[in-house]
Formats: sequence, C-alpha cells, structure tokens
Amino acid sequence: MLHSTEHSVEGEIGALQTNRTFTDLFGSNLSLTGAKTTLRYQWDEQQLYGDLSVFVPQTQRQTNSVYDQEQTPFLQHLSMGYEMNSKKSKIKTQIGYFKAQNLTEIMAEDASLKGNSTQMNEISGRPEFRYQFEGVDFKTKIKLRQDRSLQPLLELQAVLNQQAPQDYRLAYLIKSGFENQIRPLHWGLSYSFFKVEPDAVISTLNQSFYESNWIGQKIEGELKLKNKNILRLSASERTPLYLSPYQDHEYYFSFNWESEYELL
Repeated sequence: MLHSTEHSVEGEIGALQTNRTFTDLFGSNLSLTGAKTTLRYQWDEQQLYGDLSVFVPQTQRQTNSVYDQEQTPFLQHLSMGYEMNSKKSKIKTQIGYFKAQNLTEIMAEDASLKGNSTQMNEISGRPEFRYQFEGVDFKTKIKLRQDRSLQPLLELQAVLNQQAPQDYRLAYLIKSGFENQIRPLHWGLSYSFFKVEPDAVISTLNQSFYESNWIGQKIEGELKLKNKNILRLSASERTPLYLSPYQDHEYYFSFNWESEYELL
C-alpha cells in the first residue's frame, strides 16, 4: 500500500472477501482467490474511491475427468464509490460493472438447484448456465445520527444482468430500520424486502438466503449490552418467483447470541 495525506493506492492478492467488493445480493462473505487494486482520495470526513478486482471462483469438487479440460473461470468487477462518515450521518454509495467468464459445469450443476437457469451440454451431458453474467450492481446505505436515542437507516441494493432476458435479469433489496445507541443498552430493528429473478445473480456465490428465483422479506432485531453480550433474532419468509422442483415456500426463524469473556 502507498499512502499520503489525501491519496492512497492499495493492492491485495490472495483469499479475498467478496462482500467487500459486491453487494449482498451478488456476493456473500466468501473467500475467493483474487487480486484487487484500490485508488482513494480523501478530504475532511469524505472519500472517493475506485477499485478493480479479479476473482477465480473455486469449483465445489475436483475430478480427473472432463473438468480438468475446462478453462479457468474469472469474475471481474470495476466500481466507483463515495463515503461520508460524520457526526451527523454516514453515507456509502457504490456503483460497479461485473463480468463472469468460463463458469464451470460444476458451478452450473450446483446453481441449477438454487434457482439459476441451466441447460444440458451436448458433449459432456452436464448442466451449463443458459445465460452469461455481465451487468451493473449498485448499493447505498444511509444512517442518520442526529439523535442518539433513535438513528434511522436505509439501505438499497440492485443487480442487473444485461445478458439475461426480461423478467430474469433484475435483483433488488430494500432495507429500513433504526438503532438506539444510548449506553449501556444498544438495540436495533430492521425490515427488508428483496426480489431476485432467476438469472440476475450467480446463486452459488451470493448469500444462501437470497440465491435466485426468490421473493421474500425479513425482520431482524439486535440487542447489545455493553458490547459484551449481543442477542440477534430474525424471522423471514421467501417464495419462488417461478415454479421449481427444488424450491418451495419457506419460513426461517433465527436466534444468535454472542458473548465476550474476560480472563482475570
């Protein structure tokens, strides 16, 4: 990394977290082999940045058959963003361009169970993606801090795969809520609605709750006590957009508790 008072150039290579690059709808917190270069310009409490990333999605298994002859898959992403972090508000906005190449039949076989459209390869007899993945993604998150007792937040995400046909190419997420930051008890509540059309995203790479061919909603609550005990509760449901033999109307209830122990 090269850094000055206002400018910085950063480079990374290795196992990189995809959620630092993509939206939740397109890429979850997977670690994929890749390389990333970021340029930043900072002033006061704001910054502009641009980054270029290249990932190599791993296949789910390896064999000594036809898969050894497949080309290496690549996932490229170019984005520009703006961040502001002040005492009154926090804003982060990013727009990007993505392109996937040489996605393997093993990925397609797994994705066919998670909502993506596939077809049979005439040579190997294995599933392959029906459509390519190339398009734009967008995310923005706004949090207001004027009142510590009640801080509203709004989050928007969208993905558009220009290679898929109409009604199969769009995914979006709308999330709103609020947080209470008065010590020692912090708590928050949020509601989100999402829709992921069958071929807007690669269902083997994004978060398992979203995948593709789903429409649904989620309510989440969080309670923190002195940042040492965190309790999270969520309830959600999702329904397939199009009839699928592997997907059905589902309900989820989740409970999570984190605690920090101090050794005396």
